[in-house]
Amino acid sequence: MTKQLPDIDVIANPQPDLDVWRTLPRELEAAGFHGVVCPDNPWSADPFQLMAIAASVTTTLHVGTHVLAAPLREPTEVADQTRSLAALSGGRFCLGLGTGLPMIHEYAQRAGRPAMDGRAARSWIAASARAVRAAQLPGPVPITVAAGGPRALAAAAAVADEIALAIRPTATADDVSHMVQSANTVAQQHDREITFVVNPIAVGDRVVGFHDGGPSVAELRAAGAFALLPERAEEIAVTLASWRSAFGIARIVVSEEMRDELAGVLTLDR
Repeated sequence: MTKQLPDIDVIANPQPDLDVWRTLPRELEAAGFHGVVCPDNPWSADPFQLMAIAASVTTTLHVGTHVLAAPLREPTEVADQTRSLAALSGGRFCLGLGTGLPMIHEYAQRAGRPAMDGRAARSWIAASARAVRAAQLPGPVPITVAAGGPRALAAAAAVADEIALAIRPTATADDVSHMVQSANTVAQQHDREITFVVNPIAVGDRVVGFHDGGPSVAELRAAGAFALLPERAEEIAVTLASWRSAFGIARIVVSEEMRDELAGVLTLDR
């Protein structure tokens, strides 16, 4: 069963705690996770530095950004950092790019950086992807772009290897199917093949922390929400395998609080 599953990465808290970053990646690698990733924001540790530490204490675990925020970095900086981390990780780095949350844009403007509307943020993603692919990298680096709306999906499909689907909590399987089909259509026009990434919002009867204050699991189920995982490992595995076969979801990224449930999935049929 596990060979049919998407790769499973854990989103870790990007806090500057050296003890955590010396132990957590080793634990994830030992449990069989594909990788560890962390977000990018101006009030926590730099994700490139954290990923360098994670790569230094592991041998097979992939490391990545999920995702870099457009207002905070120049494309040339992204390419330089990517080249360094691709070498330091021995080819285990995945670059994630995104337009950035509204609060990050507000922070960047207060810090004196130029304002970015949606078009400018999408242009930054394209420029960063071009800069990375033009750099002299030690090997290929997959580029993941977070996207949800039609324009963002189209822009992502033109440059990404993976699209991290930014789906609303109540999005249904039909909604996800429409997003996937739309992105695949654009990718084919650019002679590209892409896969997809999803971030589940609940496992069993527990909603993950970042979703606190939103609909309950019962309400999400009643709405037919897609990004819900069942409680038992065997059922989670069946769900994930269906996501991969039906939608091309080749990777999921899960909050660290879901780690134990997903570790149970990884032990199936080992």
